[in-house]
Amino acid sequence: MIKVLHHLNFYFVVVAFFIAGIYLLDPYPYSWGTDNKPILKYLPVFIINISIFFNIFFYITSINRSRFAIGLFLILMFFGSCYSLLLSGNSFADSFMGRSLNSLTFINFVSLLHFKRYATSFRRIFLYMLALYSLWMFVLLILQQTMNIFELKHIFHEEIFIVTSSSILFFLFFKSYFTKIIFSFISISCGFLSFKLTGFVCSFLAIFFLSLAWWHINGKQKLNRRVFIIFNYTILLLLSTSIGYFLFDYLPSGSPSVRLVTYLERFMMFLDSPIYGVVFTGSPILQHAWLVIPSHSDFLDILAFGGLASLFLFLYYPIKIIISLYRNYSELINKGHYFLIFNILLVISFLFVCTFNPVMHQPKLAIFFWFSLSHIILNASLKRHNL
Repeated sequence: MIKVLHHLNFYFVVVAFFIAGIYLLDPYPYSWGTDNKPILKYLPVFIINISIFFNIFFYITSINRSRFAIGLFLILMFFGSCYSLLLSGNSFADSFMGRSLNSLTFINFVSLLHFKRYATSFRRIFLYMLALYSLWMFVLLILQQTMNIFELKHIFHEEIFIVTSSSILFFLFFKSYFTKIIFSFISISCGFLSFKLTGFVCSFLAIFFLSLAWWHINGKQKLNRRVFIIFNYTILLLLSTSIGYFLFDYLPSGSPSVRLVTYLERFMMFLDSPIYGVVFTGSPILQHAWLVIPSHSDFLDILAFGGLASLFLFLYYPIKIIISLYRNYSELINKGHYFLIFNILLVISFLFVCTFNPVMHQPKLAIFFWFSLSHIILNASLKRHNL
């Protein structure tokens, strides 16, 4: 019976990622008009969370310190959201409930990816799904930059981090050398073609991970070491130049000031209650004059509404585990833990993007993060081989 439930859970998650993939195809940030319809917007999350009660039991029976910390973070956000909805009268969009539902998928992913066969299946699904998505995004970005066929100046916003992260998946899993190069080039180019700071940084992060993989695969010969060091210093220089370019010359007028206002308001809110915040009660939406917008930093939202305690619960173990795995990068390569490397890059890219953008409330993006984070948590020790 338990095997049947896990198998059903797998198919629910596959369907959810398929729907999220359809939403991601929209070059505009509207997911084909579903963003204004909560039932459709959160449909992938509702499907994944169908088996939440069964998976909570599995989560509790196999809990450890890292899963306990993240689980406590999920509980705080969920009950704070319920308080805002039921007792304060906030609407769904005017509370943290959307973010909470997105984050609860972590429990289902931990339950599912505990089994090696499901992780292997998702590796194959992601490889081909993201290859098609990268090609789609690349073509549309080329058309936009050369022919300006869309009304918006920038198409594909935060979605860029998924495509740039997939470059490591293509490079390590495709058999043909030609296919490796072509799809890695396409996915990294998408970040640069977006002409957004987050896109540039995510592309440079992907290049760094690719260079690490190339170095370890080809051996640490003296020549390769010199090339590796020179190459990555060049990346650092280009990254610094790009940040300066976007901050001072390319950002649309008004955008920096709007961002700074939202950052400042959240920071002042954090200073009012720095330890536990307001336990995720209240509204994540900001109102300034005619603007009604979410704040432009998920990190500052967590600090403002959940305090340092929530930020610690959310980040301490993931960062600790990622650093530990990064120190064993050569072992990851040598033992073929390629899917884990992809998930590490995706989580790092997501954390960077959500530092300067509201991403955690977008189901089509958040489920990729919670999926990758669950895989990293499950593989905290390299003695585990459920890849």
